[in-house]
Amino acid sequence: TTSRSPLYDAARRKLDGHFAPRVNATFEVYRFRQAKQLHNESLDAFYARLRQLARNCSFSNADDEIKNQIVLATSSSRLRRYAMQHALDLPGILKQGRLFEEVERDASIIEQESSQSSDKQEAHAVRQGSSPLQPRQYKQNKKTEPGTSKKPLENKECYNCGRSWPHSGGRSSCPARGKKCNACHRLGHFASLCRSTHKTVRAVNPDSSSDSEEHVCTTYAHTQAATAPPRVVIEVNGVPIRFMIDTGAAVSMISSNSLQGRLSRDQLSKTSMKVFAYGAKSPLSLLGQLNVVMTYNGSSSHETLYVVSGECSSLLSFSAASRLGLVQITYSVEEGVNRLTPSEVYPDLFKGVGCLKDFQVHLHVDPQVQPVAQPHRRIPFSMRKPVEEELERLQSLDIIEKAEGPTPWVSPVVLVPKPHDPENIRMCVDMRCANRAIQRERHVTPTVDDILAALNGSVMFSKLDLKDGYHQLELDEASRVITTFSTHAGLFRYKRLNFGVTSAAEVFQDTVRQVLNNIPNVLNVSDDILVFGKSEKEHNDALRATLERLHASGLTLNVSKCKFYQQELIFFGHVFSNKGVQPDPQKVSAILKASPPANASEVKSLLGLVNYCGRFIPNLADIAQPLRKLTAKGEVWDWTDKHQDALEKLKGKLSAATALAYFDPGKAVTLIVDAAPHGLGAILTQASEGDTRVIAYGSRTLSPVEARYSQIEREMLAVVWGIEHFHIYLYGTKFHLLTDHKPLVSIIGNPHSLPSARLERLALRIQQYTFDIQHTSGSSNPSDYLSRHPVSCKEKFRRMESAAEEYVNFVVSHSLPCAMTIEEVTKATQGDPELSLLKKTLNQGQLGTSWKKTPIQQFSRVAPELSVSEEGLVLRGTRIVLPASLHRKAVQLAHRGHQGIVKTKQLMREKVWFPGMDSLVHKEVKSCQACQANTPVHHRDPLPILQQPRGPWKELSIDFAGPFPDGKYAMVVVDDFSKYPVVSILHTLAAPTVIRHLRIIFAQFGSPDVLKSDNGSPFQSDCFAGFAAEFGFKHHRVTPRWPEANGEAERFMRTLKKSILASSVSHQEWTVELQTFLLAYRSTPHGSTGKPPFDLLFGRPMQNYLPTFPVDAPPSPAHTDAQQCDARRKAYNKWYVDTRRRTKSNQFRVGQQVLRKQEKRNKFSPYYDPNPYTITKITGSQVTASRNGKTTCRNSSFFKDASTVQAGHYEDQTSMPGIDDEIVPRQEVPSQAVPGQAVPNQAVPNIPRTSTSQRYPQRTR
Repeated sequence: TTSRSPLYDAARRKLDGHFAPRVNATFEVYRFRQAKQLHNESLDAFYARLRQLARNCSFSNADDEIKNQIVLATSSSRLRRYAMQHALDLPGILKQGRLFEEVERDASIIEQESSQSSDKQEAHAVRQGSSPLQPRQYKQNKKTEPGTSKKPLENKECYNCGRSWPHSGGRSSCPARGKKCNACHRLGHFASLCRSTHKTVRAVNPDSSSDSEEHVCTTYAHTQAATAPPRVVIEVNGVPIRFMIDTGAAVSMISSNSLQGRLSRDQLSKTSMKVFAYGAKSPLSLLGQLNVVMTYNGSSSHETLYVVSGECSSLLSFSAASRLGLVQITYSVEEGVNRLTPSEVYPDLFKGVGCLKDFQVHLHVDPQVQPVAQPHRRIPFSMRKPVEEELERLQSLDIIEKAEGPTPWVSPVVLVPKPHDPENIRMCVDMRCANRAIQRERHVTPTVDDILAALNGSVMFSKLDLKDGYHQLELDEASRVITTFSTHAGLFRYKRLNFGVTSAAEVFQDTVRQVLNNIPNVLNVSDDILVFGKSEKEHNDALRATLERLHASGLTLNVSKCKFYQQELIFFGHVFSNKGVQPDPQKVSAILKASPPANASEVKSLLGLVNYCGRFIPNLADIAQPLRKLTAKGEVWDWTDKHQDALEKLKGKLSAATALAYFDPGKAVTLIVDAAPHGLGAILTQASEGDTRVIAYGSRTLSPVEARYSQIEREMLAVVWGIEHFHIYLYGTKFHLLTDHKPLVSIIGNPHSLPSARLERLALRIQQYTFDIQHTSGSSNPSDYLSRHPVSCKEKFRRMESAAEEYVNFVVSHSLPCAMTIEEVTKATQGDPELSLLKKTLNQGQLGTSWKKTPIQQFSRVAPELSVSEEGLVLRGTRIVLPASLHRKAVQLAHRGHQGIVKTKQLMREKVWFPGMDSLVHKEVKSCQACQANTPVHHRDPLPILQQPRGPWKELSIDFAGPFPDGKYAMVVVDDFSKYPVVSILHTLAAPTVIRHLRIIFAQFGSPDVLKSDNGSPFQSDCFAGFAAEFGFKHHRVTPRWPEANGEAERFMRTLKKSILASSVSHQEWTVELQTFLLAYRSTPHGSTGKPPFDLLFGRPMQNYLPTFPVDAPPSPAHTDAQQCDARRKAYNKWYVDTRRRTKSNQFRVGQQVLRKQEKRNKFSPYYDPNPYTITKITGSQVTASRNGKTTCRNSSFFKDASTVQAGHYEDQTSMPGIDDEIVPRQEVPSQAVPGQAVPNQAVPNIPRTSTSQRYPQRTR
């Protein structure tokens, strides 16, 4: 589309402003003044209505006007009096008004509950006792009391709503006016005051028995209503079952007959719950309980079903029906909670795509990465119109803009139909090539553990979704180029952060975190913002602060994806509620509905989904072990009953997954660990209200090496792994550690114990933690099962084994032997059999010659020097003869300073001796890794003799010098034959620049056969390879890190750098002095060839600053042939030109008066300057003339004799050939055309010429 002119846009804005409906500010102020707070309208709703009315009033200070209107028109006289007594601003008025509303609401609830009549429905409270029919006890705060009756009229209570009568606003202000009764479905009253026949609500009330720990429930199944309770079909673990909704029931029940053929009884678990039917003295017969996933109309929930023996209707409790969305509680204005409506208070927050104020994202682009302009991907004709509409929409939202000017980065677009709207498309940019240049920013994203710790104790949640999240962050100007993309409508680029940028997720996460910084009870994961609170007020305060912060920052929300005031919320793939955290029912439902896999790939997909819920299943590895075997490499696919049973057990465990508690940093933490022969287990728990709640489970299998540990080492490994696995919960706080291995308690608890080296290493890994260890019996250790059914985790094995290997390497490399004492040597000598025999032989005085063929034969050569000291040591002179067990230790001690072989030998020879000492020292020093790493090897291959190239400019060497202080580089090209150097000055070492200068050099000297270079970046590019192919030379790259391979260029580089340094010392410009150096170097005989490089390349000596004595040397045959050929050609050219132009020698003489041609003339000026010149000098055809002291020098053809000028005749008689000449006379080429050379007289043949009359038009005189 063509861009419209600014004049058109300005005219359109003027017309729009002229024809737009005008706002009558006076009338809008009148409407604002007439606004009153309605009876059922909360203060926040009234404030939102006033804010909307004030938008068109043109108030100079809208907050003051709204505050005054609230004081004048509020329905709360208490608030009005308080505002008139205290000087409050608008936030103070709203804060105090909310406080008064909460107090009024709580007081009215107490008054209403204390005045309920006896004909209202009874509430069945928890009772004490063993009989279900004994008189019931009621709690103090219940709505009704037994025996109370409805108040008479004189007590002034409304029969429709139960409030005080008369109402302050008359009958029309009654809260029940227009409301439908939930009992009789008539209008005008609440169900609690319905005077029609009541239905006694079923109730299943748990009771705590005084003498038993079993739970007792009483079921009241009495109904008097004419209408039957509603029934619905609900999927239970994927099986449809019909239930009757009972809002009074506290538990859900199902008959055993309903289970037959539908649900497996293997999933039944025992229960201590007792359920009584209404009026019955004995409890119902319960077969057990089932933990299932119930799904209705897309909503899923984890529920417990109690199975009743026999045939009866399946009963759905109030709580289960609420979680499935079948039952909702509707509060009246007075009875409900004072909640703000975000869309009313902040209407702009839910409009369009926002943009964060005063912030721009900068993408860090690596300049070393070459830009890539990818080819355009053609868009199908059927999709071009949707693409154009999407481009127009993004332009109108200021998200993209037209790309102008050069665009080094261009990416194609990918079109994907929207999943819920296939008619529309989602346009994405393929940023894979661009992402190679974009450097990522590393920011932390909250994990599930972080969310669990933050949500501890929360009872209410809200989730906010940012509208088109990334598009609400603006890109700076420098970052927009790399987002350019191509369409059939042209090139566009993003002005906002777009999807597909590799660093977009981290940048967006950190930016939103900074926007919400310092607001309590708020966290975000990308564009999802979670607001929570331990009370509804705490939640509301956090929600209000969050909305205010988002509104002030310019961000907007997607109202269709936001959820407010939720008691249970799905976030980050988990269900969070006041009960704890559970897996997402949709993920569980997907597993429950899964059919048996058909191949190993489908098994891997299924296990991947199951592992997401692994934190809720303590024995996942054991259950899934048969399935995992099917995924092993080389395993033959065979689905048997064993695998089907494993799949069914997996479904049962998932459906029975219980909620895990939130972690509370303020409560005591207990870690329970255990180790089995093939696995480790750990459970993290906390005590909550007298009960122990599980925070998380953990288990893993042992590696083959760990499986060979002793039992106490495995138990210690379980302690270390469990602590490190739950590091985020345990570090920095004191916790309790429970183990069923009693010896471990004494080892960890006693710092003076002497455990094995492995136990000591493991203990060092946990010394940064603070805990006390206690023993518990194996039967009461819940982690025992986890350790016997571990979860395979190969990646953790590798990390653990790597850490252990690093620790062992550290110990080995740093555990130097301690100093050797005389006592140690004496003790070792006594235990050495060879030295014991040697001492005995020496004490008996036997000569060394008799030691042959004995174990001490190796000592015979030094027998005269041997003796035995009083301490029992064998001495060689004054040196101690060491036993074999101390040989290696002595060498290690002598080599502690890492001296060489000779020094180590000298040190040992001063104190000790033993046979083979020198060879052992040599071996140990050679095997010392530290010495080998720091000892240079002086080894070089023999210098090869390189063959001289066949001739000049056949093989070249190239290299670079610099950068020099001015940022420039020198590119050096040296001819390997003549050693002739060519130096070019470069500003950059980019391949295109190098190639451009090489083209210049090749244009002067020609291209070589071989070009030798190092492995620099310009020579590794594709464009240089193409350049070599273009000129047909072979590019040879020498061995990396071996400059000698490019010796010619490297040696010249050293001389060049010396010259440049000398120029800097003399404060000369090095680029100027470089040419002086090259002149001298090229004309100086080279040390290798003995000839100057210039002579060998050009075949002649070079003229330089020094004088040269002329030497007559016979010319070469090639030169002689060239001279003769050139002389003949010049003689012919002279003859041809002289003949064609009718030339003749000038007859001028010194002192003659001449006229000079006008060099600048028009058609009315004379051909010659009429003022004559006087000739002062004649040199060949060059004439020098002067006039009035001014001298001019021209060719003789510019002058004519002044004496031949006749009045009225100004033609040049010599400038035109004769009219009657027809034939050019025969001429001959001069004989001595070339000095010193005899050219034979060769007559030039007659050339027929046309007559003058034929060649020139006739002129009249």
